[in-house]
Amino acid sequence: MKEEDIRLLDVEEMAEKIKSTVGTVYAWVSSRKIPEWCIVRPGRSLRFDKDKVNQWLNSLRVAPLPVVTL
Repeated sequence: MKEEDIRLLDVEEMAEKIKSTVGTVYAWVSSRKIPEWCIVRPGRSLRFDKDKVNQWLNSLRVAPLPVVTL
């Protein structure tokens, strides 16, 4: 994959993606709740690699519990 193929999300787009606020995004970055490998820091900006964010969010999904019949 070429560098220009990487899609970066800004803080506002990331907040939309996780259905939260910009403040929460900054707090999660500060407290390292968002993995460092998702974060791109071009200069003093804060961006997020969309593909890596999707991988992270997918890893948080919990498999459904099996149905038990009595």
